[in-house]
Amino acid sequence: MKKTLLLLSCLLQITILLAQDTESLKNKVMIIGIDGCRPDALQQANTPHLDALIANGTYSMDVLNNHITVSGPAWSAIMTGVWEEKHKVVDNLFTDSKIEDYPPFFKYIEDYDSTLHTASISQWFMIYYKISRGFVDSNIFVLDETKHVTEATVEYLSNRDPDALFIHFDDVDHAGHANGFAPDIPEYMEAIEKVDAGIGEIMSTLEARPNRAEENWLIIVTTDHGGIGTSHGGNTFEEENIFYIASGDYIPNMEITKQGDEDYSNTPKLVDVAVTALHHLCIPVQAEWNLDGEAVGIACNNISVGHSEPFIQEEIHFFPNPISQNGQLYIENLPSEAHTLQIRNITGRLVAQKQLTKGENAYILPQNITTGWYLLDLLQDNHLINRGKIFVID
Repeated sequence: MKKTLLLLSCLLQITILLAQDTESLKNKVMIIGIDGCRPDALQQANTPHLDALIANGTYSMDVLNNHITVSGPAWSAIMTGVWEEKHKVVDNLFTDSKIEDYPPFFKYIEDYDSTLHTASISQWFMIYYKISRGFVDSNIFVLDETKHVTEATVEYLSNRDPDALFIHFDDVDHAGHANGFAPDIPEYMEAIEKVDAGIGEIMSTLEARPNRAEENWLIIVTTDHGGIGTSHGGNTFEEENIFYIASGDYIPNMEITKQGDEDYSNTPKLVDVAVTALHHLCIPVQAEWNLDGEAVGIACNNISVGHSEPFIQEEIHFFPNPISQNGQLYIENLPSEAHTLQIRNITGRLVAQKQLTKGENAYILPQNITTGWYLLDLLQDNHLINRGKIFVID
């Protein structure tokens, strides 16, 4: 049976806007960590600012930390892009850790371009002392409460110019340990709502930055673990279930859900956060880094060249292919320069890629194409110059 990719005309216009309007934007990333925040509680709490981030990006409430549901290993995975088998953090003591061998993503940013400014603002001392220390331009430890994390971040965004900023809130985890990790615990829900209010202040400050119109911010929000009763560290669903939000003006608006009742293979992972941040900053991930994560929900939007016409034609077909059973993608009338054509699924993971020579039409044999949304990206010299959003149907 032939599959057809339907491309709406309004999406063609979006492609043109991407090529024309973001040409001078500077990519920046902010990662917000909410320690010990269960997705079911987040969804039931009154969180208008997190809701706004969700509405402007790619998100999933079907994420699992099915490794060690303890802060040390989990935040290490989030910030380094590798699991505990590599970073060797298995508890909150960081004994015999290999953070120097598998450093936080800040180091890759600094090594790529030392003029990029990195900062970490953490309410948990071990992030400040054991993960970020020695790898960031500014490493700030914030004592006490959510409001102090908010105040430190607002001050930083108002007076400094970070390119990569990590922020850690700890009060939700404190409330869980003191009162219980559950949506029916008022103190736990209040802690989540206070963090949301803090995020609202941070986002207002970001939007008020003098150069905001020239900045392309990716905002990632996630957590390290959930909880059950007043503890965590086990392998119950309540402890393992976490969430992922990637928000921004040029991030696809979509929800990533599990497949069936138990298949979480297509949903984000903790180790994807660092790789997604690097990808947004257009920093190539090197094989020797040996990272475990992948970019989720985004592609490098460092656009340097614009085209007056979208590269995607109105009709794109998968022609039956008896070998692959998945069909062959054909696209014609590509620009004359040499380009790279990529197809990514809704998580941003690469499905197919082909290098194109001058004037060549594109024939690709995708191996993992199923019904659903995909991103079709055209790159030149590692810069995204055109994008289409396509839907495959039977």
